[in-house]
Amino acid sequence: MGTSQSISPGVAGDPSWGKTSSSISNLANRIDKENANPSILHNSKYQQKRTNSFKKTLSNYIKAAGGKSSMSSGSSSKGGKAAISTARSLGGVLYRSSQGEFNDYVAKSGFENIQNKSKSDLVHFLMEDLCGPTNNFDEAAAKAALNEFLEQILEGTEDAKDVEDALNESVQDQGIDNLLVDYFGFYVFEHLYEMFEERLFASKGEKLCNQTMGEIKDFVFSEIKVLNDNTKLSSIDWEQSSKHDSIVKNIFSNVIEIFE
Repeated sequence: MGTSQSISPGVAGDPSWGKTSSSISNLANRIDKENANPSILHNSKYQQKRTNSFKKTLSNYIKAAGGKSSMSSGSSSKGGKAAISTARSLGGVLYRSSQGEFNDYVAKSGFENIQNKSKSDLVHFLMEDLCGPTNNFDEAAAKAALNEFLEQILEGTEDAKDVEDALNESVQDQGIDNLLVDYFGFYVFEHLYEMFEERLFASKGEKLCNQTMGEIKDFVFSEIKVLNDNTKLSSIDWEQSSKHDSIVKNIFSNVIEIFE
C-alpha cells in the first residue's frame, strides 16, 4: 500500500470528502463487529448489506474526487490527472516491450548497462521515468499504484531478462488494455488510501485500519476482475501513439463507472 500522508486541509473541509471519511469509518466499525461475532458473516442478508457498504464507500469516494467525467478526462483537481499520465506512459512501454524494444527504450532513456541491472533497479527506473517527482496526493497515488502493478506482474523476476520476459508474457496473456484496467484499480485504491489511511489509523488503531484498508482493496479488485472478465478491450490498436490519450481515458472511465 502507499505511503501515508496527512489528510489535506482541502479534504478535511470538503463535505464530499467528509462523506467518504464517514463511510470508511462506518465500514471499519462493521468489520470490528464481525471480528467480535464472525457468525454474522454466514447470513446472506447481512452479506448483501456488507457489499452495499463497500459500494457506498467507493461511490462516495468517486463523487468526492470529481466524478467519472472529470476524473477520467483529467480535469478534476482532486484526482485522476496523474493516473492518466502514468497509464499513458505505461501503455507505451508495454507496447514497445511487446515489440522487442524494451532494451532500446531503457537505453534511450539514459539507463545504461541494463544487462547488469536487477529487478529492483528496473522498477525504480520505471517509476521515476513514468511518474516523475511526487508533489501531491494524486501523484503519490499514481506512483504507489505503479509500484504495486509492477510488483504484481514482475513477481519472481530477478534480472533485466526476467523483467522483459515477464512484461511480454503479461501483454500476451492479458493484453495492454486489461493490464491498464489493473493499474487503474491500484490507483483507485491507492488514492483513497493516501487520503484517508492516516485518519483511520488515528481513530481506529493500526490493526483495524490495516484490515479495513485491506478489505477495501480486495473489494476493488473483485470488481476489477468482473470488468476484465466481461469487457473485451484487446482489439484496441496501441501502435498509433496519437490515440494513447483517448484509449487511456476510455479505460479509466470504464473502471470508474463500476464504482460510481
